[in-house]
Amino acid sequence: MRLNIVLSSNYTKSLVTLLLLMILASANSQNVLSQKQKVDSTTAEKQKLLFDFLNISLSDKIADIGTGSGFNLVPIANQYPTLIFTAEDIDSNYCKKEWLPKRINRSGNKTKIENFKIHIGTETTTNCPAGRFTKVLAFAMIHAMTFNDENS
Repeated sequence: MRLNIVLSSNYTKSLVTLLLLMILASANSQNVLSQKQKVDSTTAEKQKLLFDFLNISLSDKIADIGTGSGFNLVPIANQYPTLIFTAEDIDSNYCKKEWLPKRINRSGNKTKIENFKIHIGTETTTNCPAGRFTKVLAFAMIHAMTFNDENS
């Protein structure tokens, strides 16, 4: 009988330990979910502000200079899936048709790769068609600009 009590006690300890682990795991997953919901909510608020500011119409011709992998442009394209967007960057390693579908799939999947015209520019020219755009975006390209010293 004493052996049964020991086994029963070990079984009870294991059961209590398992139960505590499940409670902790559940609390942690709710915390992670809550953090993700906060991030998603913040992202949605920022996107709404951006869309309101851009005031895009269905007749706009939009170019994004310094597109990179499309981090900023693809969410906009998902909001306006019938528009054609011109994506330009000086780095052909980032601005390429192979990467855009991945970004599209991760951010709404409403637009398609055919909605993007890609141009690889240089530090001095975009290589985009001249005089064609109603809106030109430049979210993250200031780091690629070369500035001349005004004193030289």
